[in-house]
Order: sequence, then C-alpha cells, then structure tokens
Amino acid sequence: MKKNIVNIMKNIIFLLFLSWILYFFSKTIYTNYDKIKDFEFSFNFMYLFISILFYFLFFLSLTLLWKYLLNEKKIAFRDVFYINSVSWISKYLPGKVAIILTKVLYLSEKWIPKRTSFISCIYEQIFQIIASFFISFPFILYYFLWTQNSSYVLLSWIFFLWCTLAIHPFIFNTALNILLKILKKDPVEKKQFLWILSIIKYIFWYSLSMIVKGLSFVFLVFSIT
Repeated sequence: MKKNIVNIMKNIIFLLFLSWILYFFSKTIYTNYDKIKDFEFSFNFMYLFISILFYFLFFLSLTLLWKYLLNEKKIAFRDVFYINSVSWISKYLPGKVAIILTKVLYLSEKWIPKRTSFISCIYEQIFQIIASFFISFPFILYYFLWTQNSSYVLLSWIFFLWCTLAIHPFIFNTALNILLKILKKDPVEKKQFLWILSIIKYIFWYSLSMIVKGLSFVFLVFSIT
C-alpha cells in the first residue's frame, strides 16, 4: 500500500515537472517569436551528431561521478543513470531544488537514506560550480585584460584565490556544514569529511566534464548554417 502511494506521488510529481517545463518552454517561444520567425537556418548533421555524442558523454560522466559521490554499492549504475535522467528534466525549471528533490525521492525507493542522497546532491552542485569557474577563469581573465578593465581583473584573481583556498578540506567541509545548517540539516561528521586528494580528484573530473559539455556546445554552434 505504501509503495503504491509513493509510486502515485512519483508519477504526479513527474507530470507536474513536465507540465511546468512545457509551460516555460512555450512561454519563451511565444515571447521571442518575433525575434526568431524570420531567422533561416539549416543543420550540418555531422557536427550535430558530434555535438549530441559529446553531450551524452558529458551526461554519462556526471552520472558516474554522482554514483561515486553516493558511495552506495547496493544501487546499480543503470538505476543511477535512470534517476539522473529523470531529474535532468527538472533542471529546466527555475532553481536547482527540483533536481535534488527528484533524486532524493527516487533514491528513497532504492532504500538509500535521504540524508546520503541529499548530501551527494549538495556535493555535486558545489563541485560543478567550482569546476565551472576554474574552466572559465582563463577566458574571463582574458576578456577583462582585453577590455583593459583592471578592477574586474583584480576581482577575478581574488575570486580565483578564494576558489583555490576553498579546496582546503577545513574550509571546504566547514563551508559545507554552514550550508547544511542554513538548510536546517544535520552537519557532516568529521569521519565523513572529504579530504584534499578526493576534493582535487572530483574537481578535476568535473572540470573535464565541463570541457566535454563546452565541446558539445561548440559543435552545436558549428552545426547551424
């Protein structure tokens, strides 16, 4: 009985997510129709295929990394892939809360503790943000140097230094526990902390994932002629 109720709730939430996505997509198309109605374009399908392939590799790498963050041997990769695919739909809704809620809900059916699911999602978001900045930093710095905007160059270096210091286990884990406290969640115990090698490893692999995602975008742009 309880399982049936959970399945019904899951289907209702999925339909709500899908409805909201269709609403926002339709609204965007409607409000920008005048800008795109006269735009003529065609696709280079080879570049489009390469773009899709890179994006699939990006998604696959994120799924693998999330499975490692979960650190739960009792859940199979195919289940993690499925849950990540379903939650990916909700990423098009405003904010990131829907992604986390979807993952926690589906993982609870696999007997994964909600706390474990929630913290793995928080780790995932933090690593993606730090990795994205490290990847984009050279381009941001080049742009501000090219425009001779010294104030923003200095701010860029300060933020880069802050992100570098944030890798230190003490700062990283303290910041995580502060975030959990703000969200009214129990802090991570010291024995569960991520240490320097693990943090660097995850940032490195998330950075590679972001590069693959960037290549996907580049080939998508090249495919439009």
